[in-house]
Amino acid sequence: MTSVLCCISLLVSAPDTFPAADTIFIQEKRLQVASVGKNLLQFESGSGNLLSQVLASAGISIRQYGPSGIGTLSRRGADPSQLQILWNGIVLNNPMLGMTDLSLLQNDAQSRIVLTEGGSGSFYGSGSVGGTLSMQHIQPEKTGESLTSSFTMGSFGRLQANADCRIKSRKNFFIWDNQWLNVKNHFPYKIENASGATMQYAEREQRRSRISSGFHYKKWDLALHAEWQKGERGLGTSAGGTTSLGWQADENKRLALLANYQSSKVKWVQRLGFIQDNFVFQPMAGQYKDSSRSQSLQYQQEWHFTVGSWNVIAGADLWQVSGKTRAYIRQAQQLFPAQFLSLFKQNKKYRISASSRWEWHEQISVNAVSGEYALGKVVNLKSSVSSSFRRPTLNDQYWSSGGNTNLKPEKGGNAEVGFTAKWIQGNVKAEMSATLWARHLNNPIVWLPENNIWMAFNMQRGDYYGTQFSAVLSGLIGQTQWQWRSSAEWCRADILKNELQFKALFVPAFSGASFLKIQRKKWFLNTGCNWQSMRYTSTDNLSSLPGYALFSIQTGKEMRFKQHNLSLSAGADNIFNQSYEVMPGRPMPLRSFWLRAIFQLTHKNP
Repeated sequence: MTSVLCCISLLVSAPDTFPAADTIFIQEKRLQVASVGKNLLQFESGSGNLLSQVLASAGISIRQYGPSGIGTLSRRGADPSQLQILWNGIVLNNPMLGMTDLSLLQNDAQSRIVLTEGGSGSFYGSGSVGGTLSMQHIQPEKTGESLTSSFTMGSFGRLQANADCRIKSRKNFFIWDNQWLNVKNHFPYKIENASGATMQYAEREQRRSRISSGFHYKKWDLALHAEWQKGERGLGTSAGGTTSLGWQADENKRLALLANYQSSKVKWVQRLGFIQDNFVFQPMAGQYKDSSRSQSLQYQQEWHFTVGSWNVIAGADLWQVSGKTRAYIRQAQQLFPAQFLSLFKQNKKYRISASSRWEWHEQISVNAVSGEYALGKVVNLKSSVSSSFRRPTLNDQYWSSGGNTNLKPEKGGNAEVGFTAKWIQGNVKAEMSATLWARHLNNPIVWLPENNIWMAFNMQRGDYYGTQFSAVLSGLIGQTQWQWRSSAEWCRADILKNELQFKALFVPAFSGASFLKIQRKKWFLNTGCNWQSMRYTSTDNLSSLPGYALFSIQTGKEMRFKQHNLSLSAGADNIFNQSYEVMPGRPMPLRSFWLRAIFQLTHKNP
């Protein structure tokens, strides 16, 4: 499989306020350009939690179909299929569903987890309407060998074990990472008409094995990432019910090959990715079992060099997708070639970028212009205007009972303006960011009931706008290090069809999080909460779920023995026994507790 590539660009080092380069040999520079003028959220890795838990603790809305069900990301009023998930630069979104189940992903062994909000579709193609979540695997920071193992146990029969082995020399690295998780999920819950009930048939087991390796040879950097994962889970019972809703099994295979050639004047980056998702769903007893397999093969190529004072990235992507299930009206296979070009310039006062991407399959162009300006030493102003689009998924087009092969792609525009501020005085550091954003979308694709059958439709228009705020305050008092961080978002999402307007489903008007972290010598304490307001659950906006706030606490101690480390921690989630549902009829657990031990054995080469 080949693609035609043209272009230009040499990437310069960015100041501290700009995104740092990845620590892995292959650098994800498209992310850096796409983040100019947009909100950029970075998340800590290595906690042992699921990715959906990490994002939820940052105040980001997660649509969770019960603790054993799928978890999908919603941001700025966008549907989960309108947010692109990248894995080492490769698109992870399932081509049949258009989304990614975050509850199957962990944040371990990632060098960076970054959410670029806003329309970055000009560089990543279909699906980046609401933003782009990028995950990158790491290489060890220092030469030597290390072995890290962790064990977690908690309420409702939770058991989890992780093992991570790493080796790095001056020019090579190798990582082998394994994970196992089992949760019985026999948890109590309290919701209307089901007070004091206990969840049944919701056991979950998940296994994962990952290999990352790379080496440097003369002007070449090469890397390989291979990952296998399988999860089996019961879907529990409906609220107050006693009959199983069924079970599902998910098996995922991912492979990424990356090559980077760099001379004094030119850089050439190539990526080859293979993603396969196998899914089996067994409904309630006696009903028909369904299975599906989606597969995607991606090839990316970029050239980088400098023209005058401008850095330019240009290249091409080729993406082949296929889906197989007995529910399709015919074989689903599509090929999506695209070309892109980006200009990037920066100095001490400002940085600007302009980019364009041409999708050959839809004959659609998406473009973006963004900029940031340093207003003194404390405040940076930022703004961005872009267009984006999303093509119909394979299910949207080919599902036998409700698919529509005449669907039009979603296409719209995005704009945002805001500022970031950073202030340092002695041992105290304060950071703050505020953003106003707006987006319109023509032909949004929505599944609605029609004659008792769910069908895919193009709505007329979607209008979305809102504001975001975040703040971090940290300091040192004596021997105590403390940090307070908070984020909040207000969003309004309106969908129009046949001159009727309704609020988008499962989009909270308000959401956010606030956490306090205190560390003294080897002890630490984290506490805080995340919250969501009411969400509509029906297109007539007559049904809704109430808002909720969930409080958590975690404490622990880190100990060092020469080159080795031991960390012991304990925590509690939903400490005030809040009763809540994220989706109708899918109750979530009440208060729970957990214990975790992490041991790291290292040997550093001189």
